[in-house]
Amino acid sequence: GGTAVADVDDSSAIFHNPSGMGQIGKGNLLLNVSMLTGDLRATPYLFGPQSIESERVVAPFFIVGGSGRVHEYVTLGLAVYPVAAASGEYKYQEELTPNQADVTDKTSLIFMEASPAIAVNIDKIGLRIGLGYRITYASLERYRDSAPLDVGIHMTGFSFLGFRVGFQWRFTDYITIGMNYRTKTKTKIDQSGDPNRTEGSPAGTGELYASAETELTLPARISGGMRFDWAPFALMTDFEWGFNSQNDRINTQTVDLDGNAGSIPNVFEWEDQWTLRTGAEYRVYKEKIPLRLGFIYDSKTTNFKYPSGFSTPPVHTYSVTAGIGYDHGPWEINFAYARRFGKVLIDEPPPDNQTPSPDDDSLSRNELLTECPACGYAGDYRFRINGFYVDFSWDWY
Repeated sequence: GGTAVADVDDSSAIFHNPSGMGQIGKGNLLLNVSMLTGDLRATPYLFGPQSIESERVVAPFFIVGGSGRVHEYVTLGLAVYPVAAASGEYKYQEELTPNQADVTDKTSLIFMEASPAIAVNIDKIGLRIGLGYRITYASLERYRDSAPLDVGIHMTGFSFLGFRVGFQWRFTDYITIGMNYRTKTKTKIDQSGDPNRTEGSPAGTGELYASAETELTLPARISGGMRFDWAPFALMTDFEWGFNSQNDRINTQTVDLDGNAGSIPNVFEWEDQWTLRTGAEYRVYKEKIPLRLGFIYDSKTTNFKYPSGFSTPPVHTYSVTAGIGYDHGPWEINFAYARRFGKVLIDEPPPDNQTPSPDDDSLSRNELLTECPACGYAGDYRFRINGFYVDFSWDWY
């Protein structure tokens, strides 16, 4: 079920809760590879069909990390991992244009982090404290190939002001609790083109630009967890609060090839999200093989008025998980599967109550989409993602 805050005990703790590194022996190396696949259903653009299926999403990810004990009470570690992502691609025809032009409409957003971390363990009282420093890389690619609202921008950038702090406390032989806090980060991303050429220059809303830049927010999160052990059985639960309302709205600042400044608005107006994760584990074959089941509930966070065809729809979502592993002393291997899903019918009109009519040729696309040209519109929104995971770790005692 994705639970980890109270009990993570390898190098993935640098992502989940850095205090967990205090449980390793002399050292630990970990590699996790995951594959996400699935599809979205949405109305990504006002002049396309009411709702359409996206192309199949195939997204490989990973986490690689290592940690080593440098003192009886101190462990250092380093990990690289993706922290958030959204993507999708739609192919459709613009139904209200004379030639019903074929359109490719896609977005890819990813946040990656490199994080050195430290953990201090006070074994006498079962307490571990951890701190991680986060270097965040963000990449946003937005592409749509139909004028006048065509867009072709790929912006990247770094943030160096992120931290993660947490603790774990095993106060009885059966119960461990933990807490982890991730600070908010803002990452400035930009792209520059060649002002003497049209090729290679960023484009948006039908214009070619010499440069484009904006600022992306990765919201703060706080999470707490508990693990109950009664060998060979264990129950785990995590509760997380994401301050997603920090994603309000952004403006992409542009400079065209003539040196004129402009902007492209993007509206989120998200609300804070809470997540409940639960999991159970039962160990068989001399407790070397763990069998795992889990469930995750995520509350609604995106906005009904400003939905996106490339992220979670404005509805709560559910996830179910299953996993198995094998612990062979110094090395361990684990496999897991997760399915996340949610759907909602959005029947509200576009922003500003401007409802298009196929018979009204006077409607201007720019007028209708001025408030949020990247937003989706009324229709049937659905989100179905499958995750396949494998990790391998090696411990030195």
